[in-house]
Parts: sequence; C-alpha cells; structure tokens
Amino acid sequence: MGIFGSNTSPITVIDLGSHQVRVLIAKIFEDGGLELLGYGQRQSMGVSEGLITNPKWAEQAIADAVASAENLAGVTVTRAFVSFNSKLTRSLNISLEQPLHGQAVSQKLCAEMQKAAQNHAHSTRTADLADLHVIPLGFSVDGSEPTDFPVGLFGTSLQAQFHLVSAPSAALQNLRQCLSQNGIEVE
Repeated sequence: MGIFGSNTSPITVIDLGSHQVRVLIAKIFEDGGLELLGYGQRQSMGVSEGLITNPKWAEQAIADAVASAENLAGVTVTRAFVSFNSKLTRSLNISLEQPLHGQAVSQKLCAEMQKAAQNHAHSTRTADLADLHVIPLGFSVDGSEPTDFPVGLFGTSLQAQFHLVSAPSAALQNLRQCLSQNGIEVE
C-alpha cells in the first residue's frame, strides 16, 4: 500500500509562510515513488509569524500560488495538506498506562488510549486549542522495548507515549477560511 493508501491521484501541499506561499502538486505511486506535477510560489502577503493578519491579501497570495501550480499540473486543486507553523503552536508528550489483565492488546485499546491522551491534554489546557496531530510515539507491553504496533501482544500492562501538537482554534479557523475562499478544503 502507498504512503497515502492505494489512491494515486495527485496530492497538493501548501506551505503558507510569512515570506512565501509555496504549492506542490505531486502524484504518489504505490511503491512510494513521487512525481512532481506542478509547483507555484508567490510572495506571501497578509501572513505574519504563521498567522493570518489580512485575510484578503492572504487569500490572493494563496490563489496566485495555487493557480501557478494548477497550470503546470493540469489539475484543479480542491483539497490540500497545509503546513501550519506559528509561535502559538504547542507540543506536548503524554505517557499513559493501561492494565491488560493477561489479555492481548487490541486495536480498540490503542485507539482508546489515544483518545485518553487527547482528553488528558484538553483537561490541562488554559487556552482554546485544536489538535493538529496526535502521534503515537510507541507502545510497550510490560516495560518491553517500544513498538509501533502492539496489537496481539499479551501482558499485564500496556504503556503508551503520544505526542500532541495543537494550535489556537481561531488561528486555524482563519487559515481554513482563507483556503475555503479559494475553494480548497484542508486535507
């Protein structure tokens, strides 16, 4: 299976920085190979330190960069992976432990632990933040060497570490709105 599943349709990545808006359109093959189809770059306007400061200017910079990439690729962009980098982005590592009582680790238990990590993070926050990523760093059964995939392992307890990346909800809404004005949904 390929990096993003079995779909080999083009993907789009938008990097909205304070100085440049960069857009890449590429095709990812089943074997992980990559073919660049289109590239666009424009001077960024209306963005400062990763935050939208002037929506109309930011929308125009995005539109120009996307149009340039679309013209080269011969496709229309409606969905994109978008980078978000701001001094307001937060990162948190969370460790959890769950008794197994001699049972095997299930996919459901791993998902429940990931949700518990998110709930723990939400309960300790003082600001209105939205999760960008909840990344499992590793699972360990009975203190064994960490693994990415513990499903099917038996033991007395499952330990897990997660990395949560979050950002202010309003900043993300502003970014989504600028993209939406250009007919682009965040992938």
